[in-house]
Amino acid sequence: MKKILTLAAIVAVALTAAFAATPIANKSNRTALDNLSWLLGSWRMTGAKDVTFETWQRPDSTSFVGNSVTLAGADTVFSEKLSLLATDSGLFYVAEVAHNPAPTYFKMIRQDSVTTVFENPAHDFPTRIIYARISADSLHARIEGLRQGKPAGVDFLYERAK
Repeated sequence: MKKILTLAAIVAVALTAAFAATPIANKSNRTALDNLSWLLGSWRMTGAKDVTFETWQRPDSTSFVGNSVTLAGADTVFSEKLSLLATDSGLFYVAEVAHNPAPTYFKMIRQDSVTTVFENPAHDFPTRIIYARISADSLHARIEGLRQGKPAGVDFLYERAK
């Protein structure tokens, strides 16, 4: 019995040390999130009949939370909850929209000094989300994928909201 208790204590100490040494997100994924700090704040895109606002905040070192709302006059015609999550398995863009039963995860597949690309080949549309910093006050977002078997994309040109 004493051997079992000693073994259990050793296992408990080893597991505690392993979990304490394992960060919520590894350093490279936190760095990838840090590289998107320029995205924080409020953005505005004005169309012919509507206006879209996208807002990002950073509640902690491993995530951004945001939302996107499109208004036509006083009516909300589209809204989604957004997140960027740095985890041990990658940096993820997470979209929650009313027409999907669960959040959709897009994993970062590429990042350079200007552009970050997220992808989920299993999603219907879009399968790819791209954010590119044009300047301190403008960004180009793009969604891509297949629609009716043909390549399709939608561009969003935002200016920083003042």
